[in-house]
Amino acid sequence: RDPYTGVRDIDFDAMELMNGTFDHNPTRTQTLRKDWFSLMRQGVVLTGTANSDSHGKSQQVGLPRNMVRVRDDGLKSFDVNEFAEALRSGASYGTTGPLLDVKLGDAELGGLHIGRQGTLNGRVYCPDWIDAIELRVQVDGHTVHTEGLAEDGSFSVPLRFEGDAFVTLEVFGDASEIYAAVYPGHRPYAFTNPVFVDADGDGKWTAPGFELP
Repeated sequence: RDPYTGVRDIDFDAMELMNGTFDHNPTRTQTLRKDWFSLMRQGVVLTGTANSDSHGKSQQVGLPRNMVRVRDDGLKSFDVNEFAEALRSGASYGTTGPLLDVKLGDAELGGLHIGRQGTLNGRVYCPDWIDAIELRVQVDGHTVHTEGLAEDGSFSVPLRFEGDAFVTLEVFGDASEIYAAVYPGHRPYAFTNPVFVDADGDGKWTAPGFELP
């Protein structure tokens, strides 16, 4: 800790997992996710974000983007403090097109699910020019389930937990001709922040602990 402020170098709230186009570095997001998962396994909970990287007039603005859950998303009702707290708590997901509705039991993104089992339910919403094809579910950073998405985008994945854990998911798609014209250099993709699991029911989430590669 800094002797004057008491703040450590790791005391920040969010970590950028996705930045700019896939063409720029297609492995970057997955590499950063490994770091993110490792930090969370050690109890360092950071909100994963997806941000555009527009430094010049020729670069796309507003993609990737973060979708953040607030009580009222009307412009007149916008509250910067509520927004910041929602983002800090992980009530968000990153996307280049697919929209997500996800719950583990009754727990939403950033929330706490209690129990050793639960069903991850949700739906992926896309217009007809954005193709969402594959769903991947991770527990503690390890992919435990992969499936092709149903035509309506709905999914239901039963999960069991040996101990406290965290659950995330990803959605992958292919760039259609229209998508590639609108968002050159991107492809349909989305990732969630975790739902945390209190498997032993003691009322709190305990980090699974560091894991060697």
